[in-house]
Amino acid sequence: MTIRATLTFIFNSGRLLLIRKKAGFGAGKINGIGGKINDGESPYEAATREVLEEVGVSVYDLRHAGVLYFYSTSPTPDWEVFVYTTNNFEGQPIETDEALPLWVSLKSIPFEEMWEDDRHWLPHVLAGNKIEGHFFFNQDYSRLKGFRILVY
Repeated sequence: MTIRATLTFIFNSGRLLLIRKKAGFGAGKINGIGGKINDGESPYEAATREVLEEVGVSVYDLRHAGVLYFYSTSPTPDWEVFVYTTNNFEGQPIETDEALPLWVSLKSIPFEEMWEDDRHWLPHVLAGNKIEGHFFFNQDYSRLKGFRILVY
């Protein structure tokens, strides 16, 4: 069964808001802000809710930047992730049980502490492009085995 989720990237004055995930899948890694889409919820609604829950910030005018598909051992994706960006937000990011917010310079994204796939698709999103990415990992998602990305 495919899990549907979101990732949101907030820009402000040459910086990008990321999180260090504190619990759940990917705990310890730096990532965009996001989580699972609830039943009856649109990806846009989920992205807005997840940002508020994870870092206490309200976001507006989300731009859909693409979809990512993640596979481990099945021809069906394990994850379908909708990616959004915005520079329109209210509030100061706060630490929660789920996330430690981190503002990083757009010139020094900490890819070495992020998922292995991020270095392949995130620069395209940061450049304002839309993407569709397919990423093939080993069974426990510890190693990227292959990928393909469409940029438009």
